[in-house]
Amino acid sequence: MLKHPISTIFSFQGLYVAFFIAVVFYGQLRLMFGLTPRHIAIVVMLIACMRQDIPFPMGRIMKAYFVFILAYLVSATITGYIGNVLITYYIGVCAGLWATKILVVKYHAGSLLLNLLIVLGVLDALVTVGQTFNMSFTDKLIDFFQLRLPQRYLDKMEVEGSEDMALMLTRPGLFLSAVYNGYFLMTAGVVSLKLFTHKLWIQRFIPWTIISFGCICVQERGPIVILMLLSALAFYKIPIIKRRNYALFILLFIIIIQSIVGSVDSLLRVSETNITETHRTFTTYYDDEEDDESGSNTWNKYSQFAKESRFADVGFNDPGREDIYRQTIDYLMDHPIIGGSHRLHDKYDIYPHNLFLLAFCYGGFVGGIAIMLILFWQVIPLWRVISKKIVDTNPVCFFTALAYLAYTLNSLVHNRSIVTGDEVIWMLWAVFFFEYIKFYKQDTRL
Repeated sequence: MLKHPISTIFSFQGLYVAFFIAVVFYGQLRLMFGLTPRHIAIVVMLIACMRQDIPFPMGRIMKAYFVFILAYLVSATITGYIGNVLITYYIGVCAGLWATKILVVKYHAGSLLLNLLIVLGVLDALVTVGQTFNMSFTDKLIDFFQLRLPQRYLDKMEVEGSEDMALMLTRPGLFLSAVYNGYFLMTAGVVSLKLFTHKLWIQRFIPWTIISFGCICVQERGPIVILMLLSALAFYKIPIIKRRNYALFILLFIIIIQSIVGSVDSLLRVSETNITETHRTFTTYYDDEEDDESGSNTWNKYSQFAKESRFADVGFNDPGREDIYRQTIDYLMDHPIIGGSHRLHDKYDIYPHNLFLLAFCYGGFVGGIAIMLILFWQVIPLWRVISKKIVDTNPVCFFTALAYLAYTLNSLVHNRSIVTGDEVIWMLWAVFFFEYIKFYKQDTRL
């Protein structure tokens, strides 16, 4: 009798790859009864995990996270938004965390997640660049992977963003949101530097260069800054680079960054006489098959170059954030115990755009404190790994630490984080933590 029937059909690593792709890309594709490939992948992965001999990682961090989830459910119920809860995302977090623990502890394959991020990051970056510069292959790729968005999403985005010039200049890549595209490319870019750990070959710059170029094309400011800062830190920490001429290497790094920024800026600036109006760029799903004589399709009609980049339009300063934070704090002062993120949105038409404020809005006082404890417990091992010289002995641990740090830093000015039940950030944490406890043989409480 077979002990692991699912694993006999697919290896656990194969299931893990399918799970990752489903939760990242295919949550928007409706099948029947509201089900998506993401829901199916979560159920299959949970069954596969239960058939392994590795228990669910129920340490202090996950206990605190379950306290937060319970507080969120209470807050949603009291504020009248129980129908809008994100409980399936939290179930996805559990599946991703458990599966990643098994991947690292039993199969010693933590690098699989990093390799997935690099490969998919390059693909997403190519699509993002294609969207920016009207390259026809992006439409074919999105058709091939069936990643077009349903019309109802497009209608909603057009209504909500039609008056926001800054948002009209962003690029979503393979995602529903340009914001998440920035998250993903930033994370993949940091992880791609793992390729330099033992061999300093110029061709190993190619994935990082492509992903960085795509990240700049997204025109989300936070991810670009974080990617460049953590890339410089990674270059400093990689021993094989320090044994060479580090100053020349940093000079090459700066030249590449300047070339990327210069290329994007010059190509995005199109003369006013060639532009009659600016269109938003989204992954479209239209039945209209009408083409012009040049062969451009509906996708190209919605991928016109902007007259100027988003940076030229709004710069790197965002005074709108100050208003958002002020209104959120005022709301929390009036509702300190219960919070209520949906009620905040109904009242001010905003979300907090900050990890800490979002935690107290989602989970009230109890949930916010639980997230604060989680972050405090996570900082200690992260700092220990990033500050020590373990890049050559455990590069997987080091680069997942950087990737997790990048994701968390970006959540200080955006809404996606551990609070909203993002599976990718928890999978990064699991790879980092279980590699970390193998290296240090201590602090084994998750």
